[in-house]
Amino acid sequence: MAHFYLATIGYKRYVENLKKGMNPVRFFVFFYIFAINMVLQYKKVGPWKDYLYGERVYIVLSLLAKSVLCWLIFTGTLAGYRNSLNGSEGHPRWRGKPAMTAVPKYIARNLNALLEKQLVSLHRDPEGWIAWLADGDTVFSSSVVLTAPVPQSLILLDAGEVDLPSATRTRLENLEYERCLAVMAVLNGPARIPPPGGLALTEGPIAWIADNQMKGVSATPAVTLHATPAFSLERWDCHRHASGLELLRAAQPWLGSDVIEFQVHGWRYSKPKRVDESPCLILYQSPALILAGDAFGGQRVEGAALSGWAAANFLKRNHFKAI
Repeated sequence: MAHFYLATIGYKRYVENLKKGMNPVRFFVFFYIFAINMVLQYKKVGPWKDYLYGERVYIVLSLLAKSVLCWLIFTGTLAGYRNSLNGSEGHPRWRGKPAMTAVPKYIARNLNALLEKQLVSLHRDPEGWIAWLADGDTVFSSSVVLTAPVPQSLILLDAGEVDLPSATRTRLENLEYERCLAVMAVLNGPARIPPPGGLALTEGPIAWIADNQMKGVSATPAVTLHATPAFSLERWDCHRHASGLELLRAAQPWLGSDVIEFQVHGWRYSKPKRVDESPCLILYQSPALILAGDAFGGQRVEGAALSGWAAANFLKRNHFKAI
């Protein structure tokens, strides 16, 4: 297995990955454990008779996300770095290469994607689902996976008068999200954030600060600040510019240069406060309607990816065609 890995990625990258602690034998052991779990799920052996049991195993193993991660690194779409926490090395983080949008663009390169189209409602049809867009157009699909934050998905379903069992609705309405105010600032010189360019803070109104130029996602000196959930909630209805100035003042020890310009963005649903017990939630079996995202598979990008894989696996297994 190690030889296959070596032949696939090349000797130079193999050595680089070993230096980073990426053991190819361990990678393939994990990969085959995933295959075993898939076979048990298809054969409905023992506890794998319950479909969601097999999906929970996927979550525990995190195999699909790791496979995607390795492939994106191999294709040059993803690059890694580490954040710092109180001056010490933290857990690995990942960024798109050359920009943050590189990953979704690469994954969607062969898809027929509708861009800049606002979805306003979702209606059930005897043969599938009809999505109504803000411009009056409609899109039909035999199955649907909604990955928007749960409150936004509920708005779409309510607008289309899609019935949900009361227990399911209560379960979904109980999923709450943290808010986040983010500041993107351009500097007239380099920042003081230590290598490799990310810093997680434990005091004050800032939770995270990153040097975008050091990370490789900006050609000019620039930083990104993420406010803490408490600060974001407290200042949510305040003027965005004033909140941005307050965050920049708190970030002065790490800026090291004057701010040329800045923008403030508010994420109402930045991160779920807790995660649902299922990797994805199947609202309708046929025509299929599934909720997925970081509120189900686990927080952050890996959890969202795992949730999406769980939804895709259900569609594939049940011979649905999704658009």
